[in-house]
Amino acid sequence: MRWQNLAVIGVLLVSSAAHADTPVCIIGHRECRTIVLLESAWGYKSRIAGENRDDDLYLADEVGVLVNLDRQHGVGLSGGYTSLTDSPDRFVVRGRYRYWLSKYKAGEASLGYIGGDGAHGVRTELAVEAADHIGLVLGVDVASTRFDGTVTEVGIAIRFGGFAGVPIALLAYMAASIGSG
Repeated sequence: MRWQNLAVIGVLLVSSAAHADTPVCIIGHRECRTIVLLESAWGYKSRIAGENRDDDLYLADEVGVLVNLDRQHGVGLSGGYTSLTDSPDRFVVRGRYRYWLSKYKAGEASLGYIGGDGAHGVRTELAVEAADHIGLVLGVDVASTRFDGTVTEVGIAIRFGGFAGVPIALLAYMAASIGSG
């Protein structure tokens, strides 16, 4: 069984468990103690340093959890899959910090590891989000790759989350499964 199929099953299990009447929230707001993160980001990246400078569309799907420490601050961990249109698939694991601007709006900063298929590096992102449903993400990746050496990419994306992110992520994983034969 392909890892994409396992990821889809995992997303569905987390989604159904978080939808039950529990203290866990899927629609993030500052009164939640624990927020399940189900996210799909679609964006544009430009390689600004390293070999083969070019521009690409990219996709990132992540599952994670964020715990609000108080009414203003939250910390979390997420992991998932990321891809560029002309390069191999990568995985990403990120630590996240969220500052709540209001009940449903937040600013977020994250730092994480990106790797897979002979590459490893760091991903940093800044985001502004509304109730974990939609957000604007600015990011920088610095990675060492097998074929292109050390590269730096900057990107901008729209991130969909919660119940909006689940069907978008499922669509992306199904397309990846079909495309990989």
